[in-house]
Amino acid sequence: MLEVIVALGIVTVGILAVSKAMSGHANTLLGSEERMIGYWVAANQLEYARIIKTIPVAGENHGRVDMADRTWFYREATSPTAEPRLFRVDINVFTDEKEQDQVGYLFGYLKRP
Repeated sequence: MLEVIVALGIVTVGILAVSKAMSGHANTLLGSEERMIGYWVAANQLEYARIIKTIPVAGENHGRVDMADRTWFYREATSPTAEPRLFRVDINVFTDEKEQDQVGYLFGYLKRP
């Protein structure tokens, strides 16, 4: 009887270890997916700014985008560079409207036409 109890204890510890490993893997996968989509959101915003060819102006812009059945929030900061016709654009992507959970970041350059 004692041997059965010890064997059940060992099996229980093994099952708990496998369960914890699988849970950790699922969390890692979810985080990777959020970072990947966050990068796509940032890349789309930068390309949109390039395509519409508006004259870049220094300052911040906030917005929201729907992608992959979720709403993503972004902050776009445009700043001048040493070259007067060139502007740097930094885009941060968040999962929440309060901009506390950042999942993506990208920077690029826009030039005045």
